[in-house]
Formats: sequence, structure tokens, C-alpha cells
Amino acid sequence: VDIQPAMLELAHEHAAKEHVPNARFARAHEGQPLPLDDAGFDGVFCAFALHEMEDPAAALADMRRTLKPGGWLAIVEWHKAPSPYGPPLEERLDRAETERLRVLVDFLSRPIHAHGGTEPDPDIVTAYNLAVESALQEIRRASQPR
Repeated sequence: VDIQPAMLELAHEHAAKEHVPNARFARAHEGQPLPLDDAGFDGVFCAFALHEMEDPAAALADMRRTLKPGGWLAIVEWHKAPSPYGPPLEERLDRAETERLRVLVDFLSRPIHAHGGTEPDPDIVTAYNLAVESALQEIRRASQPR
């Protein structure tokens, strides 16, 4: 799910490249519920987006709505530290804010290792890799001379 059609196009390309046949994509609109069914997903992956949302708590609650019982939510955000990439420092969420949102929406924290195993959950790792590659492509595109 993304607000920008270009990012959805990149996601489609990456899912095809990585042979992820069960990936679904939809366009979101700020301040509106996600265009997704209730309890329709095993997992939701939110990458580099929570800091951009007008109401992150409402967005997280809506993500939760889309999860099946026992489903997972993985969030990757920019660390609140100076960096040559990513959003301005003042737009980034610090750990305290992230924890406040997690508690507010009543998500349990757990490591990326699913089911008590020692290996990362492959679905979460695939989603993470797709998100990172998309972000890198966007950084490369933005840094090219115009």
C-alpha cells in the first residue's frame, strides 16, 4: 500500500523479480482507511512511512484492522540521527514516540525471529529486502543530476 503510484509500480516490479506471488498492492489516501479487508492479512510491513503520516496512531490502528488474529506488523523507520539520506531529522520518530504509538495501539513487540526460532521469518525478511531496495532506488533516482 502506498500513496504514490510510482512506488506501487516499483513494488510490483520487485515482487515479480523476487517471485512473491501472494503480494497484493493498493493505493492509499491520507486520512482514509486502508482499501483492504478486515482480518485479511497474515502480515503487514510498513517501511519508511510512519513518520510521514498525519495521524500515525490512526494509521497503525487501521493496519491492525487488516491483520488476521495472530498476524504480524513489521515497521522499519529512519533512525533519529543525522544522515545524508532520508527525511529531515525533525520529521523522524524517536524510540519514545515509536513506543508510545505501539502501546497506544496495543501491539506487542517481538523480534523479527518468528515462532520462537533462531532464523528470521522469511516473509518478513523478503518484505524488508523489497522495502530497502525500493528506498535505495528512490535515493539513487533523487541523487541523479536533473
